[in-house]
Amino acid sequence: MLHILLMIVLLILKIIGIILAAAIGILLLVLICGLFVPIRYYVTADGKLGEKHPVRVEMKATWLLHMVNIVFSYGESARLKIRVLCFTLLDSARERKKKKEKKEKKKRERNSDIKENGKGEREEREEIENLKTESREKKPETEEIEETETDKAEVEIPALENEEKRNKSVFAFFHKLLEALKNIEYTIQGICGKIKNVMENIRYYIDILQGEAFRSVFRNAKKQLIWICRKVKPTKCRINLRAGMEDPATTGQIVAAYGILYPLVGGSVFLQPEFEEKVIEGDVYIKGKITGIIFLIAGLKIALDKNIWRLIKLLKKEGV
Repeated sequence: MLHILLMIVLLILKIIGIILAAAIGILLLVLICGLFVPIRYYVTADGKLGEKHPVRVEMKATWLLHMVNIVFSYGESARLKIRVLCFTLLDSARERKKKKEKKEKKKRERNSDIKENGKGEREEREEIENLKTESREKKPETEEIEETETDKAEVEIPALENEEKRNKSVFAFFHKLLEALKNIEYTIQGICGKIKNVMENIRYYIDILQGEAFRSVFRNAKKQLIWICRKVKPTKCRINLRAGMEDPATTGQIVAAYGILYPLVGGSVFLQPEFEEKVIEGDVYIKGKITGIIFLIAGLKIALDKNIWRLIKLLKKEGV
């Protein structure tokens, strides 16, 4: 009997261990995929000035062999669609359509209620107006009686009592005035103390910003940010522009500016000038990828810097 119970307990523990190992393995797999599987993004846009919808944009991001798909498009209207595997989690166009259908349904119900209840409301209004006219005709004329009763109820106050009340009111006024002056003095002192504390804090933080710890942290953060931008920048970027103005001189200035910027953008931006017609149109294609491990490495490099912990202690005023 004990042998059977021991076997059952071991079997339960084995099942629990298998479940825990599977859960840990799934978490590790998700973590590895999140760090090393890149998010691929695509941006396409085109437009022409003067059209009804001058700009059309589509941005798309995919992850893990298109298992996660996010699409944002803008043309006649903006649309955001999020899909995981075969399931659509969000579709703004569908939600707008549902809201529009609900509004139309409510309008129809209101119109039908108004048509059904229109006659009943008119009859009720007529009955209320008739009751009002009857009540106005039946009002009693007894308003003049109240004036005589109020005149009899007045009482004269003696002159001595008036003087005592005046003296008390003058004394109370000066007492309140002195209290108000004392309160003003205390508030002025409190405001001066707060201003002094604020100025001391400003000087303290200015000294920190001018110190070596902040400079070292700033240099490190700037270095990591530049490294992230290099890793995240698009692998493909092509921008085609066709531009022409009414005045050929303005078009010439645009071409001159493009010539100045050509060493920086010449491999990605292509300009076609038009000197005979006014036109502004173009298209954009951008493709790239973002990997999570890049941000983890940059965050670790910043966190392992001794100066950042020293700076945090200085900002919290620990040990000051």
